[in-house]
Formats: sequence, C-alpha cells, structure tokens
Amino acid sequence: MVMTRAAGLATSAAIAAAVSLFAVTSAAADQCVDKCRAANNQCRIATKGTSSACDSQMQACIDGCRARR
Repeated sequence: MVMTRAAGLATSAAIAAAVSLFAVTSAAADQCVDKCRAANNQCRIATKGTSSACDSQMQACIDGCRARR
C-alpha cells in the first residue's frame, strides 16, 4: 500500500503528539515522585528517623504517582 503525502504527514503528526503527551505525563509523574520524597524527608525530620511509617507512606505515595500515569 502506498501512503500519500497527506497520510504520511498525518501519521507523523499523530506520532509527535503521542510522544509529547508521554513527555508531559512523564514530567508530571516525576513531579509527583519529587513531592513524595519531600514529604518523606519531612516525615523523617519530624520523627527523627525513628518511624518506619515514613517509608511505607512514601511507597504508597509513589505507587499513587505510578497509577496516575
């Protein structure tokens, strides 16, 4: 099957849109994980590093970030 120039351009545009959407989604996920890490640091400071709850809360937070992707 021969692809017309217009079809080729439309396909290229669709691929570019998908790639840019992935980049935005990936950047948002990275920001989400950064917020989880910041909250974990604050938890460790508040508990003087003695609570394992900080780590489980961070893991739950990161899992939530991944679920939103």
